[in-house]
Amino acid sequence: MKAKIFFVILAIAIFAAAFLILSQQKDVEQGNLLEIRLVNSEGKEIKIFAEIADNETELATGLSGRGKIPENRGMFFIFPEEGTLSFWMKDMKFPLDMIFFDSQFNIVDINENAQPCRTVIGCPIYPSKKPAKYVLEINAGLIRKYNIKIGDRAII
Repeated sequence: MKAKIFFVILAIAIFAAAFLILSQQKDVEQGNLLEIRLVNSEGKEIKIFAEIADNETELATGLSGRGKIPENRGMFFIFPEEGTLSFWMKDMKFPLDMIFFDSQFNIVDINENAQPCRTVIGCPIYPSKKPAKYVLEINAGLIRKYNIKIGDRAII
């Protein structure tokens, strides 16, 4: 009897894992997520699957209000033109790393471990030091973990 219960639980776990993997792949195939490959100066690569924010509402909302995101997920912000871009962490529930790209997908600035804030007053602003057109928000710590630096690039 114990063996039968074990195999039923094992089958359910395998089914659940397969479902999660296939649903993530389906998102990428359907174009709901953009695959971004960050390549560091050592030639190492990290793949991030990012939601796209490219309209006024999405650009303003970003990832705010969410509980968390998987390690290899993020949000890719597309702005109409290159310029100094500023972000804040109002209503966020977890810290983020921000990667600013120019129009050629070169990393022009990085903000690591931007902390959530709950109120407008005292909420820090994270501007790009150089003009940028795109921003990738990912879980805090990934920039350091994968040794991503200004001057590295992304392959979209």
